[in-house]
Amino acid sequence: MFLCWNQYDKRSPRLSELVLCACMITMAVAGRVLFLWAPGFKPLTGIAIIAGALLGGWNGFLCGSLSALLSDLFFGIGPWTFFQMLAWGIIGLGAGFIHKCFKKRTIRIVYALFSGVFFSVFMDIYSTMAAGSFEFQRYIALLITSLPFMVIYMISNVLFVEILYPIMHKKIERIRLKYDL
Repeated sequence: MFLCWNQYDKRSPRLSELVLCACMITMAVAGRVLFLWAPGFKPLTGIAIIAGALLGGWNGFLCGSLSALLSDLFFGIGPWTFFQMLAWGIIGLGAGFIHKCFKKRTIRIVYALFSGVFFSVFMDIYSTMAAGSFEFQRYIALLITSLPFMVIYMISNVLFVEILYPIMHKKIERIRLKYDL
């Protein structure tokens, strides 16, 4: 993860790019905190996907990873925070790699669904290892018991991406034209 942040820093991003990324991080953190009452139904992943698709993969990684860290200030920071940062960062980075395909609604939906599965599977690996050592049987049991949350998470990703992407795309394109980004 630190290599990705280092790579981001080597790019020497413009201040306007950092401001846009900071706005996306703020929305992701606020969204996660506002949806505290709904377990598994959070806009953070959707916003990280949108940041990656509209601002580039490295900005998507930064948005996903820092949103996890900052929102965990509200939820509690623990050993899981690093895994959340890595998972959401990878999701944002991946969206940046396939950003040209994001104009197609089907691609956005499939990526949002995949991101829900990826995050859940990745965090279940952490949960299994937190018990001491990785045991495949425990991992399968965790996957099965977390399936309802995975489905909720997948649905929320699709909803947030489909609702927010057209709005954010329009706004960011306007900002790019206005400020010559």
